[in-house]
Amino acid sequence: MSDTLATLSQAGVSIWLDDLSRERLVSGSLAGLAARDHVVGVTTNPSIFAKAISGSSAYDAQLRDLATRGVDAREALRALTTFDVRWACDVLRPVYDATGGVDGRVSIEVDPRLAYDTAANTPAMSVLLHELPAANGGPPNYAVRVRFRIVPWIDPQRRMALQAALAAQQQAAYGTPGAMAAGPNLAPIAEVTLEQFTAVSKGVAAFGYDQARLPEIAASHGIPAAAWETASSGWNDRIKASPAVAQRFNQLYRQA
Repeated sequence: MSDTLATLSQAGVSIWLDDLSRERLVSGSLAGLAARDHVVGVTTNPSIFAKAISGSSAYDAQLRDLATRGVDAREALRALTTFDVRWACDVLRPVYDATGGVDGRVSIEVDPRLAYDTAANTPAMSVLLHELPAANGGPPNYAVRVRFRIVPWIDPQRRMALQAALAAQQQAAYGTPGAMAAGPNLAPIAEVTLEQFTAVSKGVAAFGYDQARLPEIAASHGIPAAAWETASSGWNDRIKASPAVAQRFNQLYRQA
């Protein structure tokens, strides 16, 4: 198969993978396909995303974060797909550079209700990659900007599935309604404030929600490992027990 793909690639065919998932990103599968099997682009859409999230634990950490912050299904979809697409863009960046921007791209659907309405789509686009400055201090290289509209629309069946996943994470985080009745307690834990805990918690997003990186991120905020271990456990318990603490955490998370 690889020889066939090599022949197609040499003939000028751009080989795309119609299957983006967090599993492919975490495992290095997409990077391997790009390096070994001439894959130069990847696609995602609601159907592909539904398949990716079903039965996979790769999204659990981000889902827990979204559920704790009370994010609805529409915003959760935007956050999850944005994260995957940004990551895929990073993986395929060497392909983009090597081909002068011809390949190394990631595709995602626009809101189907706006598919034929350019005027409505254009202002809704989001820039996913920061502008990269051109060489020698020249103007920004706008060609590397990736623009698309994150799909805020899901068909009812997939919306229900995502809402159920969020509800399950909220149940795991908060437990029974009676456990949510505790009043707010914002006093520092092991001298770690809620603001510091939030900054570290959000920082892990840059590392694919790899929880093993949390002590390292905490250290960069001046928090010793032992203090972080105590504070992390304590703040997670308070967030689970108190909606007021969870609400404050959510506010700080959005501001961080």
